[in-house]
Amino acid sequence: PQTIIDRLLSIGDMGDSSTSYRVFIWMGAMGILRNYLIGGIGMGEGAFAQVYPLFSYNAIVAPHSHNTFLQLLVEGGIPALATFIAVLVLVLKSGHKAYKRDKKKSSDSLMILGICAGIIGFLVQSMFDYTFYNYRVMAIFFMVLAIVVCFRYIPVTKEVNCD
Repeated sequence: PQTIIDRLLSIGDMGDSSTSYRVFIWMGAMGILRNYLIGGIGMGEGAFAQVYPLFSYNAIVAPHSHNTFLQLLVEGGIPALATFIAVLVLVLKSGHKAYKRDKKKSSDSLMILGICAGIIGFLVQSMFDYTFYNYRVMAIFFMVLAIVVCFRYIPVTKEVNCD
């Protein structure tokens, strides 16, 4: 539909209110990081609500930074972001090992591939929104990460016949 095409073409256009809104919020969050990069401001909406107005641009009110990675950095500093990235690397590495172990022919290997692709898609979305704003989404995300790690330790199922 034309509305979707128009929306895709507006990506990066600062004349689009959604894009400029996010960029101004990111600029405010970067201002916070100039002062709180090492340890962050503290976890949660309350901490962000108290500190963000001091650094906001164009008087934009925001409950979070609209970027999960930036939000983790703002809330917990370098240690929080480093830990999150380390967990992601370990989980995806574990999924890769489980995928390779199954010789790419079992239903488990296809499931691992699909779940890891979903995780990567979720992380791409997380670059443009704070996907952990809802604690239920965060809980499900970490449960999915745990499922990927579990696949590394379960026995291989029988091969799938694609005929």
